[in-house]
Amino acid sequence: MGPQNIPIYPKPSDLVLLIDAIIDVAGSYSRGILYRFGTQLGERYAQGLSDEGMVEGDVLTPIMGMLKVSGWFTDYRLSREEKSLKITVTDAFESQSREKGCDFFRGFLAGIAAVFPDLPTFYEEGKKEGCLTFTGKIEEERA
Repeated sequence: MGPQNIPIYPKPSDLVLLIDAIIDVAGSYSRGILYRFGTQLGERYAQGLSDEGMVEGDVLTPIMGMLKVSGWFTDYRLSREEKSLKITVTDAFESQSREKGCDFFRGFLAGIAAVFPDLPTFYEEGKKEGCLTFTGKIEEERA
């Protein structure tokens, strides 16, 4: 018998295959499926970071850095404006799929925000010249 419980992590290019297969099978329903899958994965990832002691504050910088190293995209930029936070990613793996939007990554960001509620809910602005941009409105006060 071989080793057990050895994790096998799919590469981002493998996730493109999964996304395209979901699109093939589910058609227009794929957007909701991909968003939900992203949300669940983002929540799990963020909960693990929270359990390791990461607290609210600037959690996006280390998270985006880890995703970059993992090959989710080649570069990213976080920019704060008066009442918004903008994330721009370059060459995201999801943009290589046949998906019309980037529902998986948008869901992933929502999952992180569910665990770290000081983060805004991000909305996709769209794809432009190999970049994906997401913007979230920053609330004045959270109850």
